[in-house]
Amino acid sequence: MKINWGTGIVISFVIFAALLAVAMFLGARQRVDLVTPDYYEEEIRFQDKINQRENANELGKIDVSISKQQVIINFPFKENLNNVTGTIQFYKPDNANFDFEEDLILNENGQAIINRENRIGGMWKLIIHAELDEVIYYWEESIRM
Repeated sequence: MKINWGTGIVISFVIFAALLAVAMFLGARQRVDLVTPDYYEEEIRFQDKINQRENANELGKIDVSISKQQVIINFPFKENLNNVTGTIQFYKPDNANFDFEEDLILNENGQAIINRENRIGGMWKLIIHAELDEVIYYWEESIRM
């Protein structure tokens, strides 16, 4: 059977439309997790985050050690370790269902020890907010567990 050029063009358009419809359907089913549910409000407060990062840079870097049982975060705080408050957020970029948050509690060595039992491996973003003497510090680190 011989197909003329008009029929070939129509068949090409039908195949293209079908592929486009499949691509749109699969794209619409894809999950999109934002970093935070209140993303736009966070953007408004971005200058505060810049100031908190500058405070953290003046204080020093954190050191993160990861073992099979725990994550140990060494902080550069030298004194008043009992007065440090804040949170440690573990953000999983590829699946927000695994995100979790811990209170920042330092031991006598200036370390926060987080139990990582039942946590999946992969790439994580570590976001730390700490406050000492009314000064707020912000660290952000990518880690692999």
